Amino acid sequence: MSLFGSIGKALFGDPSKDIRRGEQAALAQQQKALDYQMEVDAPLLGYRNQALGGLSDYYMGGPESQQRFYDQAQASPGYQNYMQQGEESILRNAAATGGLRGGAVNPALALNQHNVTQGLVNQQLQGLGQFANPNLSTANIANTYGNMGNIQQQSAIAQGQADQSLAGSVLGGITGGLGLAGGLGWKPFGE
Repeated sequence: MSLFGSIGKALFGDPSKDIRRGEQAALAQQQKALDYQMEVDAPLLGYRNQALGGLSDYYMGGPESQQRFYDQAQASPGYQNYMQQGEESILRNAAATGGLRGGAVNPALALNQHNVTQGLVNQQLQGLGQFANPNLSTANIANTYGNMGNIQQQSAIAQGQADQSLAGSVLGGITGGLGLAGGLGWKPFGE
């Protein structure tokens, strides 16, 4: 800080304190927004990480990992329900068409089991895919960090401008005073 800036602050007060208080208040509000956004995203990130683990197990974990998905599908409550509905439908259709004694019923029942199992596995994978791609506040969080940087930058600029303004006021007062003294016939240093 210059000599004239120091004199200006002594005479007129320090505007930098008010600028810093404003900066701190604005940063505190931005921090609250940032904390809120991160809090809202925290569970989504946990779900995402779990889902990505499940997807990577299925697609990159080998046959044992994939088999777990099929085992889970066949152990689910929906499996028995879908199997029963499919079997009843196949048998009703065969009875209506007189095909109970034909050879088409057993392949149809086997295909039903395959379709139900694969459908449930596909549902699991789709669900994991949805959780693996949550709607996060990443852009908002990045913007909040940018806003905080802008607040600090604007505060630094405002403090510098205030210091320059004070120094200019003091210097202007001194030169104005010297000009007035010269107009009154005062000669500095006994000239």
